[in-house]
Amino acid sequence: MASKNSIKLFVGAGLMLAASGAFAAAQVSQTFGSDATAALSSFSGAAGTWFGDGTLEAGTPSGTFAGSPISDSSGGVILSVEGDVSCTNASNTAATSYETEFLINVPEASEELPSLDSEVQIALAAGTNVVSESVPLVVYCKPHGSESAAWTNTVSMTTGAWHRVTLAFDYGAGRCRVSLDGVPVVSDAGYLTTNDTTSTSGAWYTLAGTPAANLVKSLNFIGVAKVDDVLISDTIANNFTGSNTVTVAGVPVNVSYDDLNRWGIDGSVESLALELDDSELTVAQKLECGLDPVDGKKFEATAMSLGNGTATFTLPEGINMDNTTYTVYYSTTPTGEGTALDTTPSNGSVTASGIPTDAGDVLYFTIKANAHN
Repeated sequence: MASKNSIKLFVGAGLMLAASGAFAAAQVSQTFGSDATAALSSFSGAAGTWFGDGTLEAGTPSGTFAGSPISDSSGGVILSVEGDVSCTNASNTAATSYETEFLINVPEASEELPSLDSEVQIALAAGTNVVSESVPLVVYCKPHGSESAAWTNTVSMTTGAWHRVTLAFDYGAGRCRVSLDGVPVVSDAGYLTTNDTTSTSGAWYTLAGTPAANLVKSLNFIGVAKVDDVLISDTIANNFTGSNTVTVAGVPVNVSYDDLNRWGIDGSVESLALELDDSELTVAQKLECGLDPVDGKKFEATAMSLGNGTATFTLPEGINMDNTTYTVYYSTTPTGEGTALDTTPSNGSVTASGIPTDAGDVLYFTIKANAHN
């Protein structure tokens, strides 16, 4: 019978399923060494005990992944799974939260999704779409508002490509945050935060089964897949509450984890470069000028009035001007930045002063926001 603290990762023609429970900090930190001829069972002790239908082979994951590699000594060796491979750990130190992550390459979609018993806390699988390389990442959990566990489709993943999967467990709330390639997997089956009950979507998924203890007994890979950089730790990379510091235009900016979850990003450089709405601005650019990355608004003046050597610009409604500085430039041509003016922000508008009286009959203005913090 499966452990009450089990995460399964059913892969390929099988599944990608995970394990449940918590180890002491970094109890498993496995890059599979540098010897492709070593036995799988040789990886034990502080790195967990590995066994099952897997072999070690020469290979290096391709691509750029948040949080990977976990070690500079991976040595070009990966784990090849053909059947059922488990990693168990004898040091079952209880913790209220833990994180496990790994690199995985699933060659093809699952042929079918199995019926699972109540022993399983959470499971992941490559979807059953065999028409193309793009398949849904399927999560086995209690979907939003349901008391019964079921498989549910989330975001798309690519078969035959390497992905970083990260699972952050909050045992106090009985939920798990799922991330793919460093980006939280937001769907209508999840919740916005660990204790949220009213949102319509999020990356926090209610565990399918209730753990017997706040421990990880094992991590299982079932099916056919390539695996590397396995990490299990009770140190969470991104806390469940509070704020996270991201760097925008070289300036540290505090962003709440609730907002990161709402936006479906993790605050990494890669995620800050994404465009999340139709404003044609990246997350970093929206944060820099005090706009919400998903509000659909562009940073452009909605009105302008001229005075004696001054110009006042009305900013988009709802812009957050707290601790934000602005620079206004004027030019006699439509190209180029021009000459900077003294600016004064005030209640949804910015006033620029010091425009020379002989500047010209036609002037072009540009307003820029400096990192919002």
